[in-house]
Amino acid sequence: MAAPQVIIIPAMDAPKIGRLTPQAGWIGAYYPILHGRGNHRNPRAVRYGLWKDHVRAHLPAGLAETAPTRERPLRLDTFPVFRNGQHPDAANVRKGVEDALWRNDKYAYGMVGRPRFDKENPRVICFVGPPEAFEGFDVEQEASTR
Repeated sequence: MAAPQVIIIPAMDAPKIGRLTPQAGWIGAYYPILHGRGNHRNPRAVRYGLWKDHVRAHLPAGLAETAPTRERPLRLDTFPVFRNGQHPDAANVRKGVEDALWRNDKYAYGMVGRPRFDKENPRVICFVGPPEAFEGFDVEQEASTR
């Protein structure tokens, strides 16, 4: 039985957008895109879009095309490794990665690992695969080695 696929997504340097200050080592998180008036673009939504593009740039070839279906659900476990104690909710980080991976994530599920901290190397450690790939696989142990 094959183990789940491991994906390491490094943090990105978030640019200044509107009133949002630039942030080095930024890990994006799900942000609901609220529609404003006219051509107003919500700076947080713009930054979230950049995070999703960043995630896609670090995916192995073909993974985004392997969407979860009713017959073949996929599991996505994420372990955020933040720069410091000021960070987004870990569950929203997972949702952000899931949104970047698949347009339709209706049949995706998974676990959110406890936040970890590494000032020099913030990242998101992801494990993805069909449910059977996780049988006998200790994601907590594997995440702690990456």
